[in-house]
Amino acid sequence: MDELYEELKLKGAQFTQEPVLTEMGWGAWKEFAVSDPDNYVIGFGSGKKQ
Repeated sequence: MDELYEELKLKGAQFTQEPVLTEMGWGAWKEFAVSDPDNYVIGFGSGKKQ
């Protein structure tokens, strides 16, 4: 997930949400979002169990 964020950042992606890490009862959830050239927002998320 961090590698994807860094790759998109290097390529000039427009982030509508910077990465956020949220601790849940089952583990951790990290997410971020970018906007595409048509102004659609695309979200990416990944969870990791404890």
